Amino acid sequence: MDIAEFGDFLRTIGIEPMKHVLQECFDEFDEDRSGQLSFDEFYKVMTLLAQREGFSKTEVQDFEAVFNKFDAFCHDEIDVQELQQVLMYVGIPTTISDCQMVAEIVDLDDSGYVDFQEFLMCMRLFRDRELAELKNKLQALGADDSESILPCEMLNLLHSTGYVADQEVVNEVLQEIGIEAEEQIGLGSLWKFLVIFRQREGLTRAETMRVRKAFKKYASGDEGDDELIREVQTDDIPKLLRLVGYTLALEDQKQLVAQVDIDRSASLNILELKKLVRFVRERRTRDLQATINKYDRSDTGVLSEREALKALKDLGCLREELSVLPPEVLEDLQEGFLSHAAFTRSVQEYDELRRRQLIDSGGYTMEQMEQLRRQFSYYDWDDSGDVSKKELVQLIVDVFPDMAFDPDKRPLLLQIMRETDSDSNGKLDFSEFLQLMRTVEDLEQLTQLQKERSVIDETRFTSNEVSEFRNIFLAVTKGEPRMNLADFKEMMSPVCPMGDKNSHAISAMWMEICDSGSKMFDFPDFLLIMRRLLDMNFANMNQRLGRVSQRKTHQF
Repeated sequence: MDIAEFGDFLRTIGIEPMKHVLQECFDEFDEDRSGQLSFDEFYKVMTLLAQREGFSKTEVQDFEAVFNKFDAFCHDEIDVQELQQVLMYVGIPTTISDCQMVAEIVDLDDSGYVDFQEFLMCMRLFRDRELAELKNKLQALGADDSESILPCEMLNLLHSTGYVADQEVVNEVLQEIGIEAEEQIGLGSLWKFLVIFRQREGLTRAETMRVRKAFKKYASGDEGDDELIREVQTDDIPKLLRLVGYTLALEDQKQLVAQVDIDRSASLNILELKKLVRFVRERRTRDLQATINKYDRSDTGVLSEREALKALKDLGCLREELSVLPPEVLEDLQEGFLSHAAFTRSVQEYDELRRRQLIDSGGYTMEQMEQLRRQFSYYDWDDSGDVSKKELVQLIVDVFPDMAFDPDKRPLLLQIMRETDSDSNGKLDFSEFLQLMRTVEDLEQLTQLQKERSVIDETRFTSNEVSEFRNIFLAVTKGEPRMNLADFKEMMSPVCPMGDKNSHAISAMWMEICDSGSKMFDFPDFLLIMRRLLDMNFANMNQRLGRVSQRKTHQF
């Protein structure tokens, strides 16, 4: 049996053969290099395909690395509730309902966990579902039931199956796999495209180069070391993202880093850093699509001039005071309307311009730069263009109130000021002032990150649980970094009736944990109080939440 006949045989038994997997099997078991399989060789190949669930050896090794990363307690199993996070990590779009359906099929003993072989079966089921969906899409889009499309239709197909991509990266991947402009793309070529697309994390060559450049600046080890064995600390992520052209609120940053740093090592390799940038891009794309849906509720495929103006402001592309669209956007209007494609292109152009500006300014937006210039002028009393020694005293007291009056922190303060004053003239010009303000922000973020890591270790919540709690916290606070007691009690009231007894008990715990000065909770404080409430089964909340009372001991 030759490779084509073997492929036909697999189709007859309901398996969609992947060319790269078939070729690998033939290379491994066609011992006489005849290009054909004897029955004994055929039996070995079928056994191997069953063991590997139809994946190639390289794919199985990659999946094993992902499995080990999610197996946080090294018990050779992962929680089925983490399947969606795994799929998101490897770059395969899916839904919660699909994950639940696959989990029910694979988790036969209903333990809530899967071992590696069951995990491989999960990945095969997800792949089969994706292949079936892609095949249906090709049939729908292809002419004369050809089950193929032209390259110009690839972007729409990706978006319709849940992938986040832009035209530039689509063109680059098509070029990489050798697809010409008028060449038909069938299922085999489409799958090859997706393999390369996921390996690149959906990034363009230019963005990949920016990520690599930022990685090299902060990575451990020598520049001559293999890139894959070097790592950057998650504490440096704000600086890294600024070099790539992104800036995130601290809570958003922590949320995305947690989705990449699965093993909580507080470090990322180059592959994980690219995943992080992909998550940042995907978040922006989802915001863009949600804004389009908000203003085009009837799904007409276009936005009016007025709707486009509001949508661009919502996405931060235009200032609020503008009353008309910029000339470069007006050029794309057709009979007073802007197509979704033209609107998306405009947002992407604004975003690229913003990224370049952020890189040039050290991560500050134009609005932030204006605010910082006003702040600089406040301390530059004599309008000399420098904050002199006398003026610097007030600046230090305002910016570093703790360090300014704490003898133990004085050495760190002096070190910061020496590093900021690059020409050692005892004054700060505007560029040095920017560096000082950035140092202040980085120190504040570092303190928050270290506190959160310590609390996560203390509370022993799993990565999935921390992610769920963070989503709840941000939903209650509407994205703000702190929560007040009243909002916490309202959040807890469906599972803990807020009579006087429960209300007073929660208030006492709250005051014991939170910063007495602010009386507000940050996310680490929120984890601490949730850990305490769950451990004591406060007001029978575990039963109300449907939590299993006897959980696996290695989780806590």
